[in-house]
Amino acid sequence: MATACAALGILAQEQPATARPDISAFVAPSFDAPALSPNGEHVAVRRVAQDRPYVEVYKIATSESVSAFILEEGMGMARHHWGDDRTLIVQVRHGDEFWTDGNNAGGWTTFDTETRKTEKLFFQTPRRPLSRRGLIGKLRVYDFSDRFVPNAFGDDPNDVRVLFPDPRKSWVNRYDTRRDRYERLADVPGEIFDAHADRDGNVLATLGHPRAASTTFKDQVQLLYRRPGEEEFKVAMTGHLDDFDVDIVADGPREDTVYILENTTGDTLGLSVLDLADGSITPVFRPARTDILKTYLDAERKLYAVRYDDHFPQFHYPDPKHPAAELHRFASAGFKNMVVEIVSIARDAPRAIISVGADAEPGMYYLGELGGKQFTGLFRRAPDASAASLGARHPVEFPGPDGSRLTGYITLPKDHEQGKRIGFVVLPRSELFPLPATWGYDRESQMFASLGLGVLEVNARGSMGFGREFHQAGVGSVASAVRRDIAAGLEYAVDSGNADPDRVCIVGRRFGAYWALLASMRRPAKYACVVAINGIYDVAGIRKALPIGGARERFASQIAYADADDAAFRDISPRYIAARMNTPLLIVEARQFSENLPGQAREMIRAFKLAKIPHEVHEESTSRANNLLTLAARRGAYTGIAAFVQSHTK
Repeated sequence: MATACAALGILAQEQPATARPDISAFVAPSFDAPALSPNGEHVAVRRVAQDRPYVEVYKIATSESVSAFILEEGMGMARHHWGDDRTLIVQVRHGDEFWTDGNNAGGWTTFDTETRKTEKLFFQTPRRPLSRRGLIGKLRVYDFSDRFVPNAFGDDPNDVRVLFPDPRKSWVNRYDTRRDRYERLADVPGEIFDAHADRDGNVLATLGHPRAASTTFKDQVQLLYRRPGEEEFKVAMTGHLDDFDVDIVADGPREDTVYILENTTGDTLGLSVLDLADGSITPVFRPARTDILKTYLDAERKLYAVRYDDHFPQFHYPDPKHPAAELHRFASAGFKNMVVEIVSIARDAPRAIISVGADAEPGMYYLGELGGKQFTGLFRRAPDASAASLGARHPVEFPGPDGSRLTGYITLPKDHEQGKRIGFVVLPRSELFPLPATWGYDRESQMFASLGLGVLEVNARGSMGFGREFHQAGVGSVASAVRRDIAAGLEYAVDSGNADPDRVCIVGRRFGAYWALLASMRRPAKYACVVAINGIYDVAGIRKALPIGGARERFASQIAYADADDAAFRDISPRYIAARMNTPLLIVEARQFSENLPGQAREMIRAFKLAKIPHEVHEESTSRANNLLTLAARRGAYTGIAAFVQSHTK
């Protein structure tokens, strides 16, 4: 554990020596995100070797490695796409996302797989991108809506579509990755964060804020549309962010239509068709109890499937005769009780890569043919984890404190006997309004299960994925609703006979750390230990730092209530109620880009020190010139976490 505790004046609890567990298999997958080249002859896959991520290119016919894109230590890959058959378009990640919460995705570069030369993109920009501004609490739930859209045009695979938002007028551009040139496709009034264009470059629909003179947070969002050849955009719908959510998906089933996801015509997020002639919206498919969580596009960006999770992943096919839909249905029938997804389709060949996984199977990638009925194994996603002792993941359903239907998952160790009480770990979600936990392989849950522990995850009120009403039930009561829903889930696990109520630890990251500390401070008898990772400890400080006139009020209404004062926020900030803590505690933080720990962590540790609350600190740092933490730091953190939890759940 941390040797810096004494220097900080921290009172560390004396714990019995525990052998440090080997959790290497659960740090990161060895093979991930395979992408087929346009001709289907090569596959580019994100790899990890010796804690260093890189992209490797294999020739499928011979399984020969023909090229690799490797950056300096500390840099990684966020995403990669093919342009033409020899060009990869790669987004660089600055350090490990475990410590920087996904906001460390850096610039884009091209990589020639034959010459191995790289070229950075976006040296020239028509306007400075205004990224991640204003949308406090507006979660972009779906990864298919992005400002960088590859394979967006039918005549040149190396060109991409990019978006430059601005409060008064946003630009949608075609970007030539080889010449660093832009072609303006549309000027859109207002600040947009999503746009759809056809393969000819006609911008048909956008989503964003109306034109505004100020840059403060704006609640109103509008969906604009127009037909090909028209200059002016028209308003299809407008409303408050809390009232509905909309995402633009792809070209619709008929000419002059666009597929969208929306929950304006029903409580859950469903698939609908936007008519570009009159702006009308027609529902196509809406799950009964859950939102659509994911959409699947083919190589020409045509929609062939949507996914929604009601305990287990389920799929709907807008066009059942689409070749990819037929392949997915056939593969799902062959791999029963598994999660089957098509993860890549070749643009110029009828080839596709299929991922097959389950709760105790990290994933196996297969090569298939559109229209065919045979699959060839390519590689396992995490071969080391496949050989480990992986447990079974069970969906659960139970009533919440207010009588609402709550769901979650309990992961039990391999060969666990039903009714045998064992130590448990509670894992709160890490985001303020998170995506739901679902069935399938989860690295963190399986890491604890491999140590002989049960794991509980609760989809608390406020989570996305269960309709607008369920989400709204958590807005404004974040500090209490999530904590109480987790407590209801833990009571269910104890009543089932599996969880030993005296051997339960709660482990949370970011907002999960916030809820973990609040849960132990409000009901300390519930937990044998607490682990807070890279945490949010002071929501009062966050509120105070936000500008008045929009963002501050918005944040306040999400956490507590719109006119909540500083005293109200201090009462739900662990930093200011540290004296209530009497549970064994481990704080896991990192020094990155600075000689000091993050400000919230420093103040939280200082508060525990002043209140003379015993706790431990596990600190990761780097001596690299670029100040970036790597997978090795994540491994070190999880090793310390596992040892701490084991020592309190024996």
